[in-house]
Amino acid sequence: MKTPSLRSALLSVIALAGAANLVAAETALLVENGLVFTMKAPREEPYVGYVAIGSDGKIQEVGRGSPPPTLKAKAVLDASGKFVTPGFISAHSHIWQSANRGLGASSTLFGWITAFSRYTEASTPEDLYWYTLHGCLDFLKSGITSAYNFTFDGSRWTGYENSVPAPIPGPWEQEQFKGAADSGMRFIHSFSIPYYETPEKNHAKVVEFINFTKQYAGNPGFLKLSIQGNVAFMDQKSWAFTEAAYMKEFGLDNEMHMFEPPDGLNQREKFKWLEEAGMLGPQLFFGHFIHTTPEIVRKCGAAGCNMTWQPLSNGRLGSGIADIPAYLKAGIQVGMGVDDQAASDVPDPFENMRTGLYAIRDKYENASILTPYDVLKFHTIGSAVVTHVADKVGSLEVGKYGDFLIINPRDRDVGPVYDPYATLVLACTQMNLEQVYVGGKLVSQRGKIIGKDFDAVSAEVHRRAEAVRARVDAEPPKERQGQ
Repeated sequence: MKTPSLRSALLSVIALAGAANLVAAETALLVENGLVFTMKAPREEPYVGYVAIGSDGKIQEVGRGSPPPTLKAKAVLDASGKFVTPGFISAHSHIWQSANRGLGASSTLFGWITAFSRYTEASTPEDLYWYTLHGCLDFLKSGITSAYNFTFDGSRWTGYENSVPAPIPGPWEQEQFKGAADSGMRFIHSFSIPYYETPEKNHAKVVEFINFTKQYAGNPGFLKLSIQGNVAFMDQKSWAFTEAAYMKEFGLDNEMHMFEPPDGLNQREKFKWLEEAGMLGPQLFFGHFIHTTPEIVRKCGAAGCNMTWQPLSNGRLGSGIADIPAYLKAGIQVGMGVDDQAASDVPDPFENMRTGLYAIRDKYENASILTPYDVLKFHTIGSAVVTHVADKVGSLEVGKYGDFLIINPRDRDVGPVYDPYATLVLACTQMNLEQVYVGGKLVSQRGKIIGKDFDAVSAEVHRRAEAVRARVDAEPPKERQGQ
């Protein structure tokens, strides 16, 4: 199969889906008899009930017991004995790294980045289209229906805070955006502000990219744009003011990697830059946020800044344990992310929730310090709140997108259900994930993508990644060290 024909076929599927949204909303799917986890606020205990989704992909009704006899649907799904939950949200992801698993297996953050960067820098923007598409489909197979996606901007890895050489030219942002848009997963595209040319040229590039995304305004998968904060890795205080200006001009929020590695403690000094630039507030939220201080936590909570928690990648890279109970006490809201397939290797929300829950209980030596409900909330509505898309996704409520999971606790059988939240978080695995729906449409069943040729996408990714690896591994060591 040639690459253009496969890509054209995928775009045709997207176009047909978009045309369907023009039809007046009627009840397209009725899910009944399932144990519904709405995850709405305030906390609501799961109940046997139904969810009705319109032809526009949005939830029309959610209720207890049997649906009213007047509610007619084109299709009915009997979820008897099964859990019906919102789709998971990954509030922190680098999806293009789906082609880089297993690298830097015994390295902390900076060594790990060095391990995969030489392959990324030898790739092309079109390679990253395929890597992103593959990663998004992998997320869907795992029950993640929405993700905040950090993207690669073509910058070469220099160890951070060193002189930054000219980036690799090419439409990096555009190709990754297209890959996410073609996947059918909902996404927030987070891009880096260019820093390698004059301020005027950098600004023009941002405007050009924002204008490019406007053609996707009708694509329900595209949730919003955001800024990928880089202040923590810059050596100039002025960069905080630059990002603050872009946030204000374009009305964008900013998720900033900060306080992640134990050997990056100088980032605490840079927190002052954020204060001076007036960045603290709800529009700013932090990814990782591990090696903080009580004063930083207090100031963030008071300002309305929030954070995203990545237990799997933190453990994989030896980054440390985020003090979630302390953050919650300070008023900081928490979302969860699986990070990426190169740092977590498997984008598994079930494993992510348990890893985080157990790490906090170990840290405090207290089994009640964090509950199964807490981590499920973080990975659903909590992530939607932190990333400012809670009006669209994160819970099963009228008017939101009909993105939901069917989880079957009898396959693999986990035994009788005494506490639904505890059973889902503590006992269920990917083996129990039966179906994944986005906008009321089945996109994955028992780990198999529906409606797209995942095998063809996978073959394309393997072909491209192997070609890149052959080129890079054939280079003399001196050439690689000079990058």
